Amino acid sequence: MSFVKITPMNPIAPIDIPPLVNFLINGDEKAFCSIFPQLGPKIYGTARRIFFSQESAEKIVQQVFLKICKKREHLKDDLSFEANMITIMLGSILANHPSMPPPDYN
Repeated sequence: MSFVKITPMNPIAPIDIPPLVNFLINGDEKAFCSIFPQLGPKIYGTARRIFFSQESAEKIVQQVFLKICKKREHLKDDLSFEANMITIMLGSILANHPSMPPPDYN
């Protein structure tokens, strides 16, 4: 999996996620294709920072977006879509590495 490298010469314009979530709920593939380049690198970077190899981080990204596609009818556009993605990502991490201790927030 490769992501577009975001640089000053190759910026990705920020998108308004809530309207796209409405389209995604209705099965619009273009909405998914707009969300993925914006949020995929964030999920990937977070997974890499936690402790994963590149391969494991890519697997987590795939799992997160696959779950979003499968559960799209249950998404709510009024909730933070990014927060939902983080929750799914953490669930995927724990499912793949059950021996990993929960984070210490103190």
